[in-house]
Amino acid sequence: MAQKNFKMNNLKVFTIKNDFLEVEILNLGATLISFKHMCDDVNIVLRYEDIESYRDNGGPYLGATIGPTAGRIAYGKFDDRVLTLNNGINHLHGGHNGLHQVFFKIANKSDDSIVLKASVDHQTDGYPGTIDYTIYFQLEEESLIVEYTAIPSEDQYINMTNHAYFNLKGEGTVSDHELKIESVSRTEISKDLNNSGLAEILSGDTFDFNQSKLLSECFNSDVEQFEITRNLDHFYVSKKLELFGDEKILIVQTDQSGFQVYGGNYFDESFKDEHGTFVKNQSALAIEPQKEPNEINLYPNIKLSSKENPYHARNIYTLTLED
Repeated sequence: MAQKNFKMNNLKVFTIKNDFLEVEILNLGATLISFKHMCDDVNIVLRYEDIESYRDNGGPYLGATIGPTAGRIAYGKFDDRVLTLNNGINHLHGGHNGLHQVFFKIANKSDDSIVLKASVDHQTDGYPGTIDYTIYFQLEEESLIVEYTAIPSEDQYINMTNHAYFNLKGEGTVSDHELKIESVSRTEISKDLNNSGLAEILSGDTFDFNQSKLLSECFNSDVEQFEITRNLDHFYVSKKLELFGDEKILIVQTDQSGFQVYGGNYFDESFKDEHGTFVKNQSALAIEPQKEPNEINLYPNIKLSSKENPYHARNIYTLTLED
């Protein structure tokens, strides 16, 4: 039965661990709330001060699973669909009742893995029916593997991700982190905050991370795009991303087309983290492996998911120590 009541369930935290990592996942939104290396027990994902705050996680989407569509759908329209508008004139991250609002149930669990399931009727946000979701979290040595399977009742466009924000120190700013993304193109953002297509990355420009560089070099740049996005909030076509900081390295790999990279440009001290500190802009970096946002409106003949051809994605987060 598709889930209809999103707010009446109890919040539950599930823990998986091995000799290298410990990960905590909240049932609401299949949300990643803690990701620690056993070397120092520092949580590298941004987390609210209290669990109850996750009931209203529709702004920053901290660590939440995002679906059925990640990113903005321009003006809430594609093909003949009319979606709810929950981000100004646009549809964002699946709408009012996207996966960040769904309580998942355990299908299977071991010490180092968990399988979560939910069946969700997305028609309230304008989508054409119900989707059966399975999310698989598995630890293998220093890697967290996350796999998504989504089987729709009707053919539809699906684009899922996890919206975790990373800070390898566990607090403070990520301005002193280095980022590396091997990529030749990134999205160009229109004045209405939508992806209007891909732009070439020029060597040495603000958006060039082909050679690792400090995030501060990007955050402190004065480019026209940042007048629209406040700062870094762009999709990179790439299969691998590396973040360096505090003697740790986070490597994210995906079988999707790339990564949305967002600097937390709207935190504005509007909530507190697990340390009781008001969170400032650029306190953490969102790394969202996914398909290109709004691609359904940009490119003809986008393949839809179906009962016969379900959506599937696999992402690997590897947390290692620098030599």
